[in-house]
Amino acid sequence: MHTYVAGFYGLCVVASGLMRYFLEPGGETGLWFGIVFGLLAWIAALCFGSNKTGIARALLSICVVFVGGWFFYEALIKKGFADAELRMLFLIVLSVIVAVVTWMPADQSSKSAPGDP
Repeated sequence: MHTYVAGFYGLCVVASGLMRYFLEPGGETGLWFGIVFGLLAWIAALCFGSNKTGIARALLSICVVFVGGWFFYEALIKKGFADAELRMLFLIVLSVIVAVVTWMPADQSSKSAPGDP
């Protein structure tokens, strides 16, 4: 599940950068921001897939802190909630969800139920 969540998060970050690039003048920085942090999330997804959970959690945490923190600052502090873009609010909520999922135990199936030998 972690692999899919990290991959989806990377896809959403890249899509947000592309939206910024195509819909707003001067959106080149938004495009690069989306590409860099989207690739970082995809690398974390690959690390989750190859059972390198520690590295994956570190990379995805860095990504979530920068993306979520930046959009939180832009949308809620700088612009205010009323003027915030929907893509920013979506990525703030998604960043919180991804942060929670990232730090959930990676493999629930290996735990035995109470009473099992």
